[in-house]
Amino acid sequence: MSHWHGDFKAAFFRAWVAEGLPDPERLSDEDREYWRSEPIPGDWRTYLRGSGNRALHPDVISTVFGFGCFIGRVCGDLFGLDERRVAARADWCGRFNLGISLFDYVCDELPEETRHAMLALPVFAPFTSDDGGRDGGDVGDVGRLLDLIATGVLRDLARETGAPTAHRRRYGLWRAFRNMYAAQLIAASQPIGPGADLQAVVRQLKLKSSEPFRVMAEWMARDPTSTVSTRKAAHVGRCIGDCFWLVDDAQDIWTDLDSSRWNYFLARSMELDPALRFDVPGPVLEARLAGLWNANDVSAQASRKAVKGLAKALAKLGSSPARQDRAAGRLGAAIARWAG
Repeated sequence: MSHWHGDFKAAFFRAWVAEGLPDPERLSDEDREYWRSEPIPGDWRTYLRGSGNRALHPDVISTVFGFGCFIGRVCGDLFGLDERRVAARADWCGRFNLGISLFDYVCDELPEETRHAMLALPVFAPFTSDDGGRDGGDVGDVGRLLDLIATGVLRDLARETGAPTAHRRRYGLWRAFRNMYAAQLIAASQPIGPGADLQAVVRQLKLKSSEPFRVMAEWMARDPTSTVSTRKAAHVGRCIGDCFWLVDDAQDIWTDLDSSRWNYFLARSMELDPALRFDVPGPVLEARLAGLWNANDVSAQASRKAVKGLAKALAKLGSSPARQDRAAGRLGAAIARWAG
């Protein structure tokens, strides 16, 4: 069913160009390559040496870290920061993106006992009803690297916004972190199937997939030199995230189906046909799903909604047209690369 993914990509970029956003194929080499791998800090390498875990492969680490830095750089430039301020703040976005990617990997791929051990780490205490610090067992190299990165990211956030008191955890970026943490745990324990609250499923998927972009955008806008309010930055960040979420779920649809994990397109298909059963993946089910999506123009509708949202959010920022076009072009090139 790989042809469906090709049809989706065509629908997405038709919507992209129809909204007047820059065609990724017509960008300069510099803008097409604005998302790049970043050098791995030395204190991370201890956990990469000799590890056979694919999540700790140096190429994966540098690419995921680099993608977060990329989003930070795009948003920083869009919000009027100079190059020095962009570089100073985008590193946090890279570390944050790597941290949430490792957290996602632990929740989705590693044994339950490893996940429980990781959740017992003191760094996650602000997002649980526990005070953390109990002996949860060995977290492995993935958990140790995650602990190192999460500790640094949250320490920097506390320096900028204040410690995560009970009051602060109800607002702003601390609330976003708490919601993302909860959404990831729910997604990891919620197999697909009939009877699900599909609206709740989509909300959790959005928190898990789009909200991280809101966090990175808002972090960049908190710089004193930003010309954009944190409220507008948060909105444009979510719109950027919606586009990447959609493209990512289209690419991962069959993997998610085989792993019994919810995905935007699986939720949409169950909304269209509540009698669907996902417990026996195979070519017949895949054909039925693709038929549902094609008959209901799901790719085009979802793409138009996501792309239109991003175009409107960019236009409302008040940034210069040159900055808007530069940001949209770089994002479009990254989305095209992400889509494969």
